[in-house]
Amino acid sequence: MKVQQSVPKLIYVLCVLLAMAFWFVLNTTTMNDFARAVYCLFLPLTATPYIMFVIHKEGQKPVEHWQGVYGGHAGFMWVARIFMMVVVSALSSVAALLIFGAVRFIVNLF
Repeated sequence: MKVQQSVPKLIYVLCVLLAMAFWFVLNTTTMNDFARAVYCLFLPLTATPYIMFVIHKEGQKPVEHWQGVYGGHAGFMWVARIFMMVVVSALSSVAALLIFGAVRFIVNLF
């Protein structure tokens, strides 16, 4: 039985770094409310390294794997990828905000 390879930690680190850049730009620039709302639509793009890794790895597997996992439906495949993109971007944002909070706490100590 072949063990499925998990996603490398570096992919998640890249997602968190993208989320940190996203929140840094959002909080340090002077945008009006409409521009901030439109900018927030780009938040799911912070999961791009994860999605690109998954697409690359699934592209290397045979067609039987694709039919077994997604039931042969391309629509379900994209729904699953978009769902994971939202989940990874949300978790990356939480991690980025926690890192920013920790840095701010340490800076306020001095």
